[in-house]
Amino acid sequence: MKRSPSWSLLTALITALLLGTLSAYAQKLTGTISGAVTDTSGAGVAGAVITATNTATGKTFNATTDAQGNYTVAELPDAVYDVSISAGNFKEFRVKSAIVHVATTTTVDAQLQVGSVSETVTVQANALQVQTDSASLGVVVDGTQVRELPLNGRNFVQLTQLQPGVSAANGFQNTGKGLNGGVDMSVNGNPTTNNLFLVDGVNNNDVGSNRTILIYPSNEAIAEFKMLLNSYGPEYGQASGSVISIITRGGTNTFHGSAFYNGRNDALNTYTFFSAPNAGKGLPLDGKDKQRRNDWGYSIGGPVLKDKLFFFWSQEWNHEIKGRQVSACVPTAAERAGDFSVLGCNTSGLPNFSAVPAGKLAGPSKLAAVDPSAATMMQMLPLPTTPNGALNSNGQNWSASLPTALNWRQENVRGDFDLNHTNHIMGRYTQDSWENPAFNAGYWGDTVYPALNSNWAQPSKSITTHWTSTIRNTLVNDAAFNYSNNRISITPGGTNPGLLTQVTAAVPTLYPASLKHSALGVPQVNFGSYGGNTSLQAPWQNQLDIYTFRDDVSWVKGQHNFKFGAFFGFNGKNEDVNSSTGERPSVGGSIATTAGGIDTNDTLANLELTGNVFNINETSTNVRAQLRWRDYEFYAGDTWRVSPKVTFTYGVRYSLLLQPFQPDDQITSFQPQLYNPSAPSSDACNGLWVAPGKDPCGAANSQFGTNFSHGTPGPNRSLINNGHNHFAPRLGVAYDVFGEGKTVVRAGVGQFFQRERVSRYTLVANAPFALTTNNYARTLGGATPASLSGTASPSGGEDPNANLPNSWQWNLAVEHQMAKNTIFQAAYVGNRGIHLTNSYDVNSIAPNNWMAATFANSNAVNLLRPFPAGGNNSTLTYWAHGGYSNYNGLQLSLNSHISSILQLGAAYTWSHALTNVVTDDSGGGIGNQSLTYYTNPRLDYGTSNVNRPNMFVANAIWFLPKLQGSNAMMRGVLGGWELATILTSQNGNNFTIFQGAHENNLGINPATGKTYTSQLNQSGALVQTGFTSPQRPLLTGQSPVANRHTNTIINPGAFTLIGYALGTLPSNMAQRGVVGGPNFNNTDMSLDKNWPLFHEKATIKFSLDFFNLFNHPNFNPASLSQGSPVSAVNCGGPIGTNASTGHSLYAPCSATNNIVSAQDLQTGFGTSSGLIGNARQIQYGLHVNF
Repeated sequence: MKRSPSWSLLTALITALLLGTLSAYAQKLTGTISGAVTDTSGAGVAGAVITATNTATGKTFNATTDAQGNYTVAELPDAVYDVSISAGNFKEFRVKSAIVHVATTTTVDAQLQVGSVSETVTVQANALQVQTDSASLGVVVDGTQVRELPLNGRNFVQLTQLQPGVSAANGFQNTGKGLNGGVDMSVNGNPTTNNLFLVDGVNNNDVGSNRTILIYPSNEAIAEFKMLLNSYGPEYGQASGSVISIITRGGTNTFHGSAFYNGRNDALNTYTFFSAPNAGKGLPLDGKDKQRRNDWGYSIGGPVLKDKLFFFWSQEWNHEIKGRQVSACVPTAAERAGDFSVLGCNTSGLPNFSAVPAGKLAGPSKLAAVDPSAATMMQMLPLPTTPNGALNSNGQNWSASLPTALNWRQENVRGDFDLNHTNHIMGRYTQDSWENPAFNAGYWGDTVYPALNSNWAQPSKSITTHWTSTIRNTLVNDAAFNYSNNRISITPGGTNPGLLTQVTAAVPTLYPASLKHSALGVPQVNFGSYGGNTSLQAPWQNQLDIYTFRDDVSWVKGQHNFKFGAFFGFNGKNEDVNSSTGERPSVGGSIATTAGGIDTNDTLANLELTGNVFNINETSTNVRAQLRWRDYEFYAGDTWRVSPKVTFTYGVRYSLLLQPFQPDDQITSFQPQLYNPSAPSSDACNGLWVAPGKDPCGAANSQFGTNFSHGTPGPNRSLINNGHNHFAPRLGVAYDVFGEGKTVVRAGVGQFFQRERVSRYTLVANAPFALTTNNYARTLGGATPASLSGTASPSGGEDPNANLPNSWQWNLAVEHQMAKNTIFQAAYVGNRGIHLTNSYDVNSIAPNNWMAATFANSNAVNLLRPFPAGGNNSTLTYWAHGGYSNYNGLQLSLNSHISSILQLGAAYTWSHALTNVVTDDSGGGIGNQSLTYYTNPRLDYGTSNVNRPNMFVANAIWFLPKLQGSNAMMRGVLGGWELATILTSQNGNNFTIFQGAHENNLGINPATGKTYTSQLNQSGALVQTGFTSPQRPLLTGQSPVANRHTNTIINPGAFTLIGYALGTLPSNMAQRGVVGGPNFNNTDMSLDKNWPLFHEKATIKFSLDFFNLFNHPNFNPASLSQGSPVSAVNCGGPIGTNASTGHSLYAPCSATNNIVSAQDLQTGFGTSSGLIGNARQIQYGLHVNF
């Protein structure tokens, strides 16, 4: 078999790297010191000896200048270094306190003076330097910022928002941890899921979603982190957005440590914008949410053997109790006993018991007995809290502020061992434990009722070992093994957890228990207006394991600093696809009247009627994903100092990121080209790819007696082709304009491939692995049938093309030292996203049938779909990589350290991001983020929903004088104050306005003559493509932005349907992202007082933190009271008048009468009912540092 050129090149590259032991994960954990040594005439001094001494551990690193006087000391741990430079016949030159940051080069130049080597010239290094050797854009966040700035929830993630080009999604959660946290932020227009978090080089992403991280390093344990933003070198991979590289603290030759406590109480909090008007009125939901928060912990580090062996240990706890306000309408005690004589939650009228046998009635509106299964299920619902169960103005009779606990703890230990001068070993172990016991904070899968609720837990681990070997002064090797994981465990809880066993037995399954993934589960019973559907996520499990091996090499050769590396990853993720309710009977309220069922026109009465017969649906099993994937990456790069003023960086990264597979090969993918229209509609395997050598469809036939075809073998076990040509070049240049290291012009460009999220539930849960039985006639408590056949339908597929999401990034920047330790940078930043993940309905109706479908009922619509595979006459989710994006921005930043008094940072971004996918969750399933019609992706190209045109952020830490020379009273009262703040002022995210429609555009309101365009639980369309969510109205020309001083954030008059030709996609419909979100303004501030202890070897600090200091309400556009701007329309002209109301009447909209001529705007449209962030909260704390 002939090899492809790419495989030959790959084989040669792997062989060369392995033979040379040059393997690396490409995630740099160290920094560099470099510079030029000259004499007073400016000539380079060759052979000068450079010694860099780590002031914390005493370890030294050496280098020698080349013939031009240049030198590089590579692979230095982040620390403060004293640098000495000596050469014969010259005075020794010493630089004190040169700071080395992760993934950063510190420049130490020296001009030697003639004299004896016993004479010294000593200077102080600058804390901030202009970057002269790289074109990448990135920012270092140091330990002072991590520990001194006011961080809500002690969460380092908030610091990522202080950098230019970083736009938080509306769901960004920078206060919570574990599953209550999230890192939904876009960097330079890239998708929010395309960032990579590293802790000492260990992958910290939950790669199932890429929107949460595994561990949250304690602030006490973080030395610093660097956020790489654009055009970084080939040593970084697996991300097409930003790389956030966190470095943990290690021990030193002196003992150092801390202990702290922070507390909060809702008595110190203010009311929100929505609760303030009702404060103190005694209404059920008028108060502040309960909050009790206690954070405490400690750290200690120091030597075990001085200059040899060091340790660092930290431990932290966060315990918080928050109030979660919930409300509903629930059955009264009388209704639970079968008495429906008083109108309750069903406001449409009393039950109709005319068809109920007299023996089952105890009165005109009362049942003689209540079905025992229904009685058991009703135990999940609470009793009303209103007097006598009367309905309030919201049509509800139960409300509560239920406490939910959010507990987190972490243990972290790190050891550093210098075996000898040339070999260093580092090891770290970190474990998180996050818990949210029932009543939980409102995660997916549960009802809002406290009796039966889920306990959530997420323990995580991060482990690394490094061996750094200095082979010679110019050649350093760093090898590492990394492991990270998490477990998500959801277990039954609540005030009555034993109820789960009872409700499981109350409604027996249709399929045998042997097929069920869990022995227990809550059946889905629809109580309608009396409490909705019962459901429970628990029991549910998730397991992620990431194993990686790497080895970094840095080789200094003359004016070159070469880097080589490779990365090997072997990973797995097991996850239940659905909740436990998903494999239980679903009783939706449909009565099997042909089998003796009786419909009383009241959902609760139907359930309570003994022996009533329902149409029950059930899925045979909850499928469990067991995904495995492999990563192989290699890179080579060089930093070439061409001249004292010019430095080139260039390199390439090769990525072989293999598609996930299932060890049991339980995976199928619907492929339209394989569909056989002549096959029976019951054939669930028609059009499916299956894993080669497997026959899951035949196995289903043997187990269930079905008659499916056998599918078609796919290209491999993943059913997606793997790409072997992913070479990513990186190129940059830095020009030191005046040769003084104070003004630099830089330009860089590169390509960056993304490790795609691995969750592939569409393929794992596809036919034929879970069968469904629909409309099985049975009583609630009826027995499990002796035998049962089911049906199955494909749920979707994936584009088999081997495309990886990636971005091309470029920048042009000018950086200037305005004053000592004050740096200003102006940069143009560009980014183009390619092959971004998107989804669409591959079962969409063809354009030639749009008009007919628009004015047809749902059954007729489905007959027009191209693939009724396995009886699936609705959507087929198809995943692809057809998305693209563009970003252009001006980014300005200022950083300043004024002595030890003030540390200041500020950034401003003016930018525009465009895309045809939703970049804050581009793969979130069929919904508004999908394409309007998949053959024309340009229809959805518009402003991105992570776009914030103007963003300003600033932070400052101000250490007031200690008044050392004053008396004790003055020092104690006026000295040692500290003020720190974070200020954010930016435009809101852009968002899209969608227009819902009536199912068939035929319903006429006789009072107004209007055609309904929005009706509950119907999926209609302005144009029926088969998938109708992303359709948008027309624009009137008015500004869509409303008065932003209230919670009305959209101008309804900006949108119209007048002139819309129903059944078509007009070219002038509103673009995506047409509305700019409400501005976001927030100020956090801390005021601290420090007192010295033990002759200033330690300090004690009292702190007050104010989060949202000015109590500014930031309205959330995701919480609109009404989703569509238009509620009703007319087509054509009037055809008559309603005699009683005087309203004109119109002919129904139709294929021949499809032009909208008049409309009613939706009352309340454009009003937000939710906030981003909290009202002002005050935190108090006590900290000891030594």
